[in-house]
Amino acid sequence: MIRYAVRRVLVSIPLIWALATLTFFIVRLAPGDPLAMYYSPEIDPSVMETVRARLGLDQPIHVQYVKWLAALVQGELGVSFAHHRPVTEILAETVPNTLALTVWSLLMILVVGVAGDEASLGYFGFAYFVENTERLDAVEINGGAGCVAPTRETIEDGSYSPLSRPMFIYAKAESLERPVVAEFLRFWMEHSGALVPEVGYVPLSDAEYDENLATLEVALGAGDAGETVE
Repeated sequence: MIRYAVRRVLVSIPLIWALATLTFFIVRLAPGDPLAMYYSPEIDPSVMETVRARLGLDQPIHVQYVKWLAALVQGELGVSFAHHRPVTEILAETVPNTLALTVWSLLMILVVGVAGDEASLGYFGFAYFVENTERLDAVEINGGAGCVAPTRETIEDGSYSPLSRPMFIYAKAESLERPVVAEFLRFWMEHSGALVPEVGYVPLSDAEYDENLATLEVALGAGDAGETVE
């Protein structure tokens, strides 16, 4: 699996380079002056030439390409003409939402695909099954003690094995000395029981959250769960 993933990544590199190169030359060779779209035609020509030189647009296209490719390899994507901000900043703001939308879309495609063919099988999170119980049927799993269907109860008690498993969060020991980390972990243990079901996951029992919170307080050196680490 790892070899396949590495091979796919290596194969995609020349494709990405080819697409990026094609985009560069299409933009550079398109009719018109790129600066004319963003600056008033009444601006002093000397100012336009200064801006053109600063952006490197006065250089031969092959020189522009080499500099652009070198910057691209280093992760420098330049400044957006439209927003007058570094492109990397814009991507940092938009990529997370784009990825979330992409993942959600892929999962919904999987749901639709499985629902559309009675012989199809799919593997995805319990939360997506719960949201689509009218279109999907769950497969019971035999973990050695007979077939068990996925439900909140069988996931919580661990009988839906081996596919039901706990999720953990870990805090670096030194980070526990930071008040913001300590308060975040307290909040996590005190409110996860109510928040976790909202995203379709199965929470721990109240007793387990209380035990985890007590363990956290011991690690923080507070002793009493009611004390606050300053």
